[in-house]
Amino acid sequence: MTLSFEDIEYMNNNFESQVFDRKSLGILSHSVDLAELMVAFGNNKFVSEDFGGVILIGIKDDGEYEELEPDQGHEMTIMNIAQQNIYPPMTPSFEVVSDDEKNVYAITVPKMITIPYALKTRDGYVYKKRVGSTIRDALFEELEHLKKSNDGSKSKEERIEKNFPNSTNLPFIKLTIIPLDANRQLINFNKESTKWLKSKIPLNVHVREVTLKQNELHYESKTFPSTTSDWFVLNQYGEFSAMEIIQLYQESIVRIGRQTVFVMSILNFVKEIYAKFKYSGRILVKLELCNVQGHEFRNTDVDDSFRFNEKEFTINPYPIKRVISLDVLNIESLTTSLFVEVFRACDWTVDESDFHQYIENLKQKLLR
Repeated sequence: MTLSFEDIEYMNNNFESQVFDRKSLGILSHSVDLAELMVAFGNNKFVSEDFGGVILIGIKDDGEYEELEPDQGHEMTIMNIAQQNIYPPMTPSFEVVSDDEKNVYAITVPKMITIPYALKTRDGYVYKKRVGSTIRDALFEELEHLKKSNDGSKSKEERIEKNFPNSTNLPFIKLTIIPLDANRQLINFNKESTKWLKSKIPLNVHVREVTLKQNELHYESKTFPSTTSDWFVLNQYGEFSAMEIIQLYQESIVRIGRQTVFVMSILNFVKEIYAKFKYSGRILVKLELCNVQGHEFRNTDVDDSFRFNEKEFTINPYPIKRVISLDVLNIESLTTSLFVEVFRACDWTVDESDFHQYIENLKQKLLR
């Protein structure tokens, strides 16, 4: 969402509302208050706007503009609050809107997709909602209504994932990416575009087959052993899902390096696709690691500078989901965020900064 200073003036000249609030710069020193506001706006699922709410920072309660000097550290603070104080982690849009000597930070908060946003506290998750210009605790019945309601993302996931095998006993990784703001045909599978898409396929295998079936690009590759396969499907709406059988190391060890390569290469692939077909909106990213309980995850095949403590997964990780705008998508950071949440779901503590450095090292190794 791109705002002009005329938009800022219009909002500032009106009262705070269900989808608008203004705050002074001091809110950045009160992470809980800012996170609480973002949570309440994020749970604005049923408002008519495409977003949950807009927060203008740099304006006092009486509407007077503060003397705000843009600082990249402020953006980092806001994004850290959205990622660390909110569950599931949020990625709002951030803009600096200026006019003459006036500067305002505009934070556009996305709506929830599948589960309500919650404020992280020492006592657990706290759910908030926006009522007019106020913030209140969400009732149990309201949370259930939010969870059960469907904004269409589930049907889009089901549409693109219907082509995959119903079940397999083998461990596998699956990545699904949905362009949430594309409701009509995005990709025209003509001869030229299909040839271009085939040339960009990132999976490195010995044998592969790419076919076009009713406005869907299908990929299937045989791996070792030959009874297993990898798949992906890309349809005309730009919805994409890829599934790869995890090849085990020493029978029970999952090599995390291969999985990070898979995620980063797929994210880069779809980013190129959306740029090619001029889509720049929000995407839903869903990562699944299935049938890995009882296996160990190690980085034995990539980089000795960072080692995981060997640990068996005792549960089957639930799907990890993120909603992010393409204009702020950083593939390495998103990959880090996705895998760290997988580890935490399995009660495996991994330092996020160390893992981020591990992925950076892996990227450099791939580029050689």
